[in-house]
Amino acid sequence: MKLTPTLTRKQQEALDFLITQNDSFPHPPTLDGICLAMGLKSRGFLHKHIQALQP
Repeated sequence: MKLTPTLTRKQQEALDFLITQNDSFPHPPTLDGICLAMGLKSRGFLHKHIQALQP
C-alpha cells in the first residue's frame, strides 16, 4: 500500500481494495460488501471516504 499524499489511510485502504478486487466483481461492489471485506461497521463512514476519492 503506497499512500497518496492527499488521501487519508482509510481512503487509501478503500481505494486499494477497489483496485485489487476490481476483476473479482461482476458488478460494482455495494457499500455493505466493501464494509464487510474491510471489517468496517459503518456504511456512512465508508461512503464519506469513497466520496472523497471522486475528483
